[in-house]
Amino acid sequence: MLLQAGEDSSLSELCQIDLERRWRSTEASDKKRFSHDYLCLPEVLLNRADAIALICWEYHVRNRWGDFPGTRSILAQWPQYLPEVEVALSNALEEVGRPVVSLSGDHGLLVPFPLDGQLDVGRQRPGDPPPYGLVSTPGGIRLIVAAALGPSISRQQLLIHQTSESVITVANTRRNRAIAVAGLGAIDAGSSANCQFPVRIHVARATFLCIDRSE
Repeated sequence: MLLQAGEDSSLSELCQIDLERRWRSTEASDKKRFSHDYLCLPEVLLNRADAIALICWEYHVRNRWGDFPGTRSILAQWPQYLPEVEVALSNALEEVGRPVVSLSGDHGLLVPFPLDGQLDVGRQRPGDPPPYGLVSTPGGIRLIVAAALGPSISRQQLLIHQTSESVITVANTRRNRAIAVAGLGAIDAGSSANCQFPVRIHVARATFLCIDRSE
């Protein structure tokens, strides 16, 4: 047995405790584990509800002490638990307090949304909604900030991901245009930078992408 449940603890809770301990640990010997590392073991037999609870706890733990995955990347691993795990992860997203993304400047209203996984920022591709639409991607969300013929923005201009509690990494994937970040300066084409919250990026004309902590 990897874990053995006592009288007052369920096996699911013990798996969650072990998973959290490993992600919080700074010891190299504490190998990071994921929910599938427990669920694939023949001695760990969890019912559907307990398995979903463990999957959601992985998302919670990794977004506090780990690598900040998006809900969609977790969902892609567990199609057998749909639709319940999608609802559970949606609730977990509200609890972990992800940074909030918004646009300011001369544009239509965009409701602020959480930075859940990777944010892909660029101009409209065939099949995309017009600016300032959102498209779900396997790793997160795509934000359309310019129309298809907008010459100043490429179809994939920025890739943004949270890398610590107070830092996001902004990668400028365009080959020939720098992007300005308030208080930091320019991120050259093909380069990336670590940015402290709040982040304000000049993306197009009078349009600024803002990322800040959730309240």
